[in-house]
Amino acid sequence: MFMKTILYLMKQEFKYLHHSKIIYLLIIIVTSIMLMVYSSQIGDINRNHKSFYRTVNVFERHGVNVEEALKRESLTSRQILPSGSTLETTDNPLRFGLSQVGKYLNITNPNYFLHSALELLAFLMGPLIFGIYGAHIANYDYKHKLIKVKAAKVAWAKHILAKQIVSLISIAIIIGVSILIVRFLTEISFEFLTASIDKEFFATAMPYFKSSILTKILACILGNFLFSTIGFTIALISKSLIVPTVVLFTYNIFVPSLGKYDIRNIFKNIGHEIFEFHSTTFQLLYPEYPVSFKLSVTIIFCIMLLLLILNWFIAKNQTKYIT
Repeated sequence: MFMKTILYLMKQEFKYLHHSKIIYLLIIIVTSIMLMVYSSQIGDINRNHKSFYRTVNVFERHGVNVEEALKRESLTSRQILPSGSTLETTDNPLRFGLSQVGKYLNITNPNYFLHSALELLAFLMGPLIFGIYGAHIANYDYKHKLIKVKAAKVAWAKHILAKQIVSLISIAIIIGVSILIVRFLTEISFEFLTASIDKEFFATAMPYFKSSILTKILACILGNFLFSTIGFTIALISKSLIVPTVVLFTYNIFVPSLGKYDIRNIFKNIGHEIFEFHSTTFQLLYPEYPVSFKLSVTIIFCIMLLLLILNWFIAKNQTKYIT
């Protein structure tokens, strides 16, 4: 009986998402973010391509044998700056330029592009977007004054549970559909947009990927669900959409690191274990405080579980006043 009620309530929530068009709006937003990364990387290919031939011209003007320079390996060093960003230096800019063009051709290729697109969605845009989305799911019943009507039929705590299950499933649907759309669009446009570049000449070894695309998709979904749950909880307490929006925006953009167990520091530790950040479009800063991967994942799941339990108790308490 309990599961039958939850499934019924989930069906009602999905009907709302359909009629309100919010799920379609989010698919458009997430798809646009991924295509923004794609456009940026196409720009990186073209910029590095032009930069390479400018370097060739400089070498030729100074009488340097270009073919010999291209055969010679380049020694590249990477330095992590105090800000958390990285600085690369090389002793052979020509060979380095060749490898950079090849690198961006590889990571922008439709077969591998999603690795870069998910980075921006998982660690920058997604937490804010899906945090507000979670707040909206929690708040729309207050906004439309539907709580008394719904709680009169089914316990309000069950509505809250159904909303959070729907939140997780809908986030997976939004990200999944966006990935399919982007894969199709990049597949039909990549060759056209890079037609002027000799791909055989710039061919380089594929960059190292720390994890599979499925692992990254799962991490992106669960990470964004956490922020969705945070937004949901704040909206449930404040009965407002504005409060969680301001809190999430301020926390993600303006608030400095709160220490070792700050969610953002934990996310940075997880991010650099799973993602590579080969693209210049988005570079996740290195964590201020190292935390092991297993402990980071455990902390995230504990926070998520505590929030879900807290939401259940908030809903049970609110039921006393609703009914």
